[in-house]
Amino acid sequence: MTQKQQQFIEMRAMGLSFNEIAKQLKIAKSTAIAWSKLFSRELDELRFVRMVALKESYARSVRSEYETLLNHLKRIDDAIATVDLSTANIKDLAQVRNSIIEQLERIEAKVTTATELRQQNVFGEAEPVEVSLKEIDD
Repeated sequence: MTQKQQQFIEMRAMGLSFNEIAKQLKIAKSTAIAWSKLFSRELDELRFVRMVALKESYARSVRSEYETLLNHLKRIDDAIATVDLSTANIKDLAQVRNSIIEQLERIEAKVTTATELRQQNVFGEAEPVEVSLKEIDD
């Protein structure tokens, strides 16, 4: 594989059009189309690797957001526990706490994982049981 072909694979995997690639690499559009067919496996692999990296990045950001919200919730709960209820207005803290709990519940509802448990589907086939984070008790 030539350096130009490698550049083509990189550019095509990033989503550039055949016209854009042909112009930048100074090749004919028909050559770009032919290379697309010739290197379809390499393109699919590179796209897959990029999709996995994107998914991992998203998972890290969701995990980070979840941990931050849990930390805020703990700090608010600690503040509520130490407030002199006879003189302090805890309404604002309670509203923020409820908002954080709602955000946590939205994240928990989205996060699912397959377990080692199996159940039979309607066709009698065994399939993994998926559990959402929300369904797991502390």
